[in-house]
Amino acid sequence: MAGRAERRRAARRAQHDAAAAWTPFERVRADHDATGAFELYRNSRYQVARYVDTQPEGDTIIHLSIRSLANDARHDWRDFQKIKNELAGVEWEGVELYPAESRLVDGVNQFHLWCFPTRLPFGFTGRYVSDEPALRGGKQRPFAPHVLPETIEADREAVRRSAERMKQQHGVRDLIDVWDVTP
Repeated sequence: MAGRAERRRAARRAQHDAAAAWTPFERVRADHDATGAFELYRNSRYQVARYVDTQPEGDTIIHLSIRSLANDARHDWRDFQKIKNELAGVEWEGVELYPAESRLVDGVNQFHLWCFPTRLPFGFTGRYVSDEPALRGGKQRPFAPHVLPETIEADREAVRRSAERMKQQHGVRDLIDVWDVTP
């Protein structure tokens, strides 16, 4: 037991170290629980149980049950996007469900993504990625090295072109003119 407790303490120390580099996920083991069979993955920041559910129609759904190694309530969208990309696929779509109260599960600091191999019938239709704020007066944090898109320069140029088209077509200065609803 001492070995397990020491591993937990070491994992928490690593998690709290802001400089801890993102490492690729490694498969720790295959197991099963009340939900079904799963594979357990771990990297320098998170532990993820990956359940694969094949529907009767043949469609596959991957359920990712995510928790930080520090067992805190960390919920970083960019990290979750990277987790989805690494453990489901870059072109898979994932959703986080905020269920009816009668189906609520909230017993630990753990988060769930359900991933689908096809485009979902909702969401954005195109890509819009920037490390600069899209709204005047808005904020956007810089990308950490582990989530910096390889296409960031092309993404920045696409955002600039989109803003220019908006100015020409709609006479707006920037997105704040579109989104601002204050009287």
